[in-house]
Amino acid sequence: MQLLSEFNELSVKSVHLTLYRNDIELGKATGFIVKDESTFYLVTNWHVLSGRSPYDGQPHHEQGAVPNLVKMCFMFAPIEGSMTEHAGIQAERLVDEYENNLWIEHPDGRKVDVALLKLENPRSLKADVLDIDKFSEVNLMPEVGMTVFIVGYPFGKGTTSVNIHPYFSFPVWKTGHIASEPSMLYNDNPAVLIDATTREGMSGSPVYIRPISFYRPLDNPNVRRIGDNPVKFLGIYSGRLNIQTGDDSAISSELGLVWNPSVVKEIIAVNQSN
Repeated sequence: MQLLSEFNELSVKSVHLTLYRNDIELGKATGFIVKDESTFYLVTNWHVLSGRSPYDGQPHHEQGAVPNLVKMCFMFAPIEGSMTEHAGIQAERLVDEYENNLWIEHPDGRKVDVALLKLENPRSLKADVLDIDKFSEVNLMPEVGMTVFIVGYPFGKGTTSVNIHPYFSFPVWKTGHIASEPSMLYNDNPAVLIDATTREGMSGSPVYIRPISFYRPLDNPNVRRIGDNPVKFLGIYSGRLNIQTGDDSAISSELGLVWNPSVVKEIIAVNQSN
């Protein structure tokens, strides 16, 4: 039997998401789980939980259906015993009986394409969380051209192992590069551009910097280091930019937005103030 220690620790932190309207499947996406004090949240995109475009607010589904349920398949935090006991599917409601959203958006609304869902199911208390503070504060300076990894589920697909769990699949590590200056806001948004070939289902994926050559430490940018392979959390991926053409169609670019980790804390603060 394979043990979790055989895999990269970040591979078990991406969460496979399936969105539903009642019993009708609407789409696939990716997310991850964070913890604030004793509360657990699912982190993904605004457009994933709303089922709407963050640009004009219109539903993605051709018949106007928006999700009211999300099913998450993830690995629970390892504890002593059989690994097969610690993976599973958890369902959470996205709206209440009056169709009010149970998920939380950023104070700037859909302008920031990140949203959080407070997890109510007690099983989530064992969920393997991503410590964004730990991975955001790594002593590594993000630079244009650096290699990044978008860890998610293209087309909702991953790699499976019946030795772990028949329903659990490990995410795919897609590569890309930082395409805009990380120290600058992109169009006045707390985001950076990456150049990567991504696919439907990867929205909401965590994005990491993992240098394969040298890097400059934040506390001493005049020095170049190599060899210790640090991993830094860059942010939350939210899909490719589309370019409108003259005939009202859109061409998808290979440029995607990654939202700064700070927006997660800003959304949590909204929940705490309500």
